[in-house]
Amino acid sequence: MATLYPPLSFTLGYMAERTTLPEKYVPAVVPGNVQLDWAKAHEYPCHHFNKNSEQFGWMEDVFWLYKVEINKPALENGAQVYFIAKGIDYEFEILLDGRLLLHQEGMFTPVRLNFTDLLSPEVASVLEIIIYPAPKAADRSKDKREADESVKPLVSYGWDWHPRLIVSGIFDECYLEVKPATHIIDAETQYVLSEDLTAAEITLKAEIENPRGRLEWKLLDENGSIVCKYDFHQIHEKIRMENAVVFNNPALWWPNEHGPQTLYTAVYTLTDENSVQDEHRIRFSDVKTKE
Repeated sequence: MATLYPPLSFTLGYMAERTTLPEKYVPAVVPGNVQLDWAKAHEYPCHHFNKNSEQFGWMEDVFWLYKVEINKPALENGAQVYFIAKGIDYEFEILLDGRLLLHQEGMFTPVRLNFTDLLSPEVASVLEIIIYPAPKAADRSKDKREADESVKPLVSYGWDWHPRLIVSGIFDECYLEVKPATHIIDAETQYVLSEDLTAAEITLKAEIENPRGRLEWKLLDENGSIVCKYDFHQIHEKIRMENAVVFNNPALWWPNEHGPQTLYTAVYTLTDENSVQDEHRIRFSDVKTKE
């Protein structure tokens, strides 16, 4: 099973150019954003009042650097250590000991990087995340729809009633995770309800690192009872089963005042001959409805 590393204690600084370094670092809260961290460290007045948000304006035009030292955990039986970042806003680079590992633009694609062979067992490694200036058009007039340069919300750019305040930074969970040599990289459960709502055709997808062993999928009701299951038996590659399971008479999720909000849990369990290697759970509120 996966083991989460102790929380990463980031510090944060800014620089005018990508090629320079911060003159000062302050503690960073993750998840969070660079604006609030810098404001807290320098005792800015609350941005909710008056025109206080205007003092944050310069922050959208500089580069921000998150920095943390990482010690390599003890790894046994081929275990792997991954860096996971579920949300970084907006364009950014990730470096380890000065080596560029990823340059990405977009805040809704999570990051998963294998650090196993990159971390030194003798000395701490330095992880850096560089946040680029906020995406925007050169013309800042509101009628030019400056936010069209990204998927960031238009109100952040000063549209309508909202003051201009374009936040950026690590806004979702960010951590190191130790996984066994064979583990579940990703898994999805998709479904299509029949026209009469009496059955669901379920599509199962899973991606396995170093695939071997046995993969089982179970669907649990709100009481934890198994209502549907599928056994993949031996696995040797990515798994993609189209409409592999038909679930009859599902309890439906209804809008408020029209019925109960029933939720199921899909569970992928990866085992070898002796034990459970990994498990992936998906609440039905997260399940993707197949188009």
